[in-house]
Formats: sequence, structure tokens, C-alpha cells
Amino acid sequence: MKNILYFENAKKKRTEVAKNVDSISQAINEIKAFCYQKNPNFNIYYIRSWHSEENELTFDVGSWTEFFYLVGEVPKREQETQKVNTSTADAERKRLYYRPE
Repeated sequence: MKNILYFENAKKKRTEVAKNVDSISQAINEIKAFCYQKNPNFNIYYIRSWHSEENELTFDVGSWTEFFYLVGEVPKREQETQKVNTSTADAERKRLYYRPE
């Protein structure tokens, strides 16, 4: 795939983040790196994606007004919500409340 990843700010201005993105996982890694570079204190708690146009996949990382777009030969069936950056407190809470049968 030859895709380009863009960031669109609140004023609808698109900035190129990465060229030649080969997979959805690579796009997510580029998004994480971009967000960290822009603001190291910004936490991505989830990533939602959906097809906004024929050759465009939109990524929502929790901002109401800013999105990422993967433009090019986008796969059709990778529209799942992914939970990322779960804290150790969440993992500890799950471990404490897990009751095996």
C-alpha cells in the first residue's frame, strides 16, 4: 500500500505526518509518535477508525476537533476500536477483581 497519513487540526488544515504507510498498525504508531511530539502529556485512551470516503480512513484519538486521515489504498475491514495506553492501575484493578471458576 502507498498511503499518506495526515493530521487535520481544528481549523481543518491538513498536515502530512508520514508517507508510504504500509499498514494500519504503522499508521497507529505514527499517530502515537506525532501526538507525543506535539504534546508529551496527551494520552491516547482509544483509537476509533472509520471510512469517511472511498480511499480515506479517519482516525479519532479522543479530540473533538482534530483527526488523522490515512489516504490511499485503504483496507475495507479494519474499522475496529482499539484501546491503547492502558495504565497499570487498570491492569491491577482487573487482576484484583478476576475470580476464576
